[in-house]
Amino acid sequence: MAAVTNDTTRRGGRPPDLDNRRAVLDATRRKLAEVGYSALTIDGVAKEAGLYRLLIYRTWETKQALVIDALFGDIPDTPTPDTGNLRDDLLLFLEQQVSLANRREHLLGFPGLTVELRLDPELGREVHTKFTKPLHDSLHWIFERALRRGEISQVPNIRLFTPLVTYGVHALASTNELDPTEYAQYLTTLFLDGVID
Repeated sequence: MAAVTNDTTRRGGRPPDLDNRRAVLDATRRKLAEVGYSALTIDGVAKEAGLYRLLIYRTWETKQALVIDALFGDIPDTPTPDTGNLRDDLLLFLEQQVSLANRREHLLGFPGLTVELRLDPELGREVHTKFTKPLHDSLHWIFERALRRGEISQVPNIRLFTPLVTYGVHALASTNELDPTEYAQYLTTLFLDGVID
């Protein structure tokens, strides 16, 4: 299954129409927020964007590729927090992740996409590049700086810690029982102090 093409390597070699690209991604997010991943169709996105479906297929060869780009391709490039202490760094970082996961298009789009990722390694690699690796790198630097400051004696296994953050954030966000700040505060306490003090 083909992954999403980027802005400079569209099929046919033509440069992208950035206005159309933005319209398609915005329309995809609106439709995800309205109908969820399973009911999302390229035809529905094209109608929402006011474009022909063939224009969408010139850049995104599949529905999965389009959703990946809509959910993860336009994530703001926020700097890794560096407050001078581990607890505040982790709290601010988790607040960023909760803010992302708490968007309606993410809440209704990510679970269905996760099923597709388990079935298609190429899609999984695409999400790893756009989302998981930047998350992994930020967590590494947060703990590496804490180690240098003497706050911790060793950096945790980030390869295992990253999915704990990812699934913890999404699991709590999907319950819709806490506000985003409470999500982040709870997870920070859980990760640094454990369940029972």
